[in-house]
Amino acid sequence: MAAPAAVGVESATSVAVRNDFAELERQQLLLASRDLHAPVPAAHVGSLERRLAAHSETLRTKCHFLDVRTSRRLEALRRREVSIDGSFSLGLSQLDSLAKSEAGRNT
Repeated sequence: MAAPAAVGVESATSVAVRNDFAELERQQLLLASRDLHAPVPAAHVGSLERRLAAHSETLRTKCHFLDVRTSRRLEALRRREVSIDGSFSLGLSQLDSLAKSEAGRNT
């Protein structure tokens, strides 16, 4: 049951990252199609481009972090599932042993 909640959290962060990328693309388009009637000084454009590059790097880092975190959480869930399966199998084995010993007593 923990998996759907984790998926919801990951989906929310994925949406946020996608929105950040959309905003980055919008800003890059604005720079590319700036109005020719009011030229922007080259230094300002350079500053904007550096800010966009820094923002892009931040988003790349955030995506990498989310990928690593998701992988770790999935691995933890797999280990938990294996542990639960093992416990369940052990419980069934003990029940079978008890049933056989009861059957042996009754015969």
